[in-house]
Amino acid sequence: MLLFYQNVMQQLNGQWELAIGYTWDDYISSITDGEYQVPPQKSLSGVVALESRSYRPPVYPYLIYALHTIRSWGPLIPIVLFSVLTSLIAWFAFLIVRGRAGPVPGYLAMGLVFLFPMNLLKSASFDEAVVMMVLILAGIVILLKRKDAWYSILAGMLLGLAILTRYTALFAVVGLLLAVVISMNWRVGLHVSIGIMLVVSVWLIRNWTVYDTFVISTGGSRFAVITLTDDFIENFPEKSIDRIEIVYFLQNEGKYEILDRMTELEREAYFSREAMDWIRSDPMRLAESVAVKLKVFLPFSYYPVRGDTLKDLVYLLFYVPALLMLLHRLVLFRQPWCLWLWLPALGYAAQAVLFVMTSRHMYPVILMIYIGWFCDFASHFLKKWSFAGVPAGDAGAHG
Repeated sequence: MLLFYQNVMQQLNGQWELAIGYTWDDYISSITDGEYQVPPQKSLSGVVALESRSYRPPVYPYLIYALHTIRSWGPLIPIVLFSVLTSLIAWFAFLIVRGRAGPVPGYLAMGLVFLFPMNLLKSASFDEAVVMMVLILAGIVILLKRKDAWYSILAGMLLGLAILTRYTALFAVVGLLLAVVISMNWRVGLHVSIGIMLVVSVWLIRNWTVYDTFVISTGGSRFAVITLTDDFIENFPEKSIDRIEIVYFLQNEGKYEILDRMTELEREAYFSREAMDWIRSDPMRLAESVAVKLKVFLPFSYYPVRGDTLKDLVYLLFYVPALLMLLHRLVLFRQPWCLWLWLPALGYAAQAVLFVMTSRHMYPVILMIYIGWFCDFASHFLKKWSFAGVPAGDAGAHG
């Protein structure tokens, strides 16, 4: 963490300031001024008019703002906070696996999640995926221990907060809802959905007051165009998506001057129409774009890139075991599945087709694969190998 604390704060003129990244400094300024409008990416500021009042959901920007207000205390507070959150992820892994496979597999899962490099490094960086995963796993723990409908509603409220931490949590939540319906019944799924809407509706109502219509986000439709460009298809991931995006808008500055005269919703519709025109004129371009996006699931195709050996090593040490676990799970497809983890993992991974996933976006998928695999197979292997003569524990109490 000492090596990576600069991802949290930096010293400027002898004063601690939050590190600039992902427009967090813009959100701090915006919230300070009583607004909530920033460009969707720091790298696009001044390049093209894309300011949005709803691009990022509110939970994380306000957490960053809260940390900003106590920045004079230095980086210790946020590092301790994120260390606690990453430790909670390991603890929830223990609770989930213990409930299905027994205490020893639970401890092994907890140790694996706690000690893997990517999870350690998340303790010293501002990554909203950490908060999102704490909320999703906490929701699963509550559902597995539920006693009545209020437990299901509370779990849903945590899942709603996860969505308002990172929108793409919605993909995992849909997978989890499907698991709830399959493993339990539609009534539990309804109660969870009520809890989700109690939270998400607050953001939808706020956006209705801004746009006069129910909108969850604006500013993301540009990806539909960027990921269809020749530059993306030919050069990603060796060339970062941020760089591809900047170059594209700089090269087409004249074409996109019209965006200055549009509202946020009109810009979204403009990019959507442009993407559909591209696809209609050249359907194969869409297939090529999807194929490039899916490179993220091929570790030695996606990495190494851009000569960052440490980043390559951290990603591969984290992802390759998860890939082997997934392949093992598929080979033994007919064995019982812990759908509570596998379906959310599948749902979250599915966003790769619609958007662009990078290695850091794989973090939630990898975590859920780890926990799901331990739920399904750890006790089996412990019994098979007579692990130190210790019984694996009672078979799954929960589905």
